[in-house]
Amino acid sequence: MKFDNFLVNFEKYLAKYEDKSKAEQLLTVEIDRIVEQIKKGQREWTLNDLEKIVIWKGLQRELPKIRKNDAKDVQEILIAAFKIQNERVRIRLLKTINGVGPSIISAILMFYAKEEYGVLDFHAWNALHAFNKDLIRREITKEKLPFKKAGIFNLSELFLYLDIIRRIAQMKNTTARNVDKALFAYDAFGEI
Repeated sequence: MKFDNFLVNFEKYLAKYEDKSKAEQLLTVEIDRIVEQIKKGQREWTLNDLEKIVIWKGLQRELPKIRKNDAKDVQEILIAAFKIQNERVRIRLLKTINGVGPSIISAILMFYAKEEYGVLDFHAWNALHAFNKDLIRREITKEKLPFKKAGIFNLSELFLYLDIIRRIAQMKNTTARNVDKALFAYDAFGEI
């Protein structure tokens, strides 16, 4: 069973993911530092912070749309979103930023809370698609996940993705982000 193989080799997949480019590593460290300052109340969100997350996610094609937003509006939406306790409302509020969809939302949330969030993309999604029968059998999900050739997602798929990776994180006693990384590696680099 593919999912059983994934669980057995989880740490190997996670290690494969960690072999990232130097530029990506530097941007990750920079965004982590920014978000940590925001969480400590040392600074507030900016449009530039959002742009860095979009670049990190590899969705530069969305930057022209994002740059059309009023910088103050983006700042207020980001600040308000993290004051909201209800996750679904928080996500729907982030979606009101022009150019921000489920994949970017998941990246924003992941940088804010890696324990709870992973980044929605077609590699991680397609790994779950490959495991679908095992996920249903183990009652991790009841839904059939469609195969994705590109990373076009809707909010329902984001909510489903978060639910599944959190359940797997509990099984593996790890973070949602680590599950996300291992799923990405499974699909992007192949089965171990």
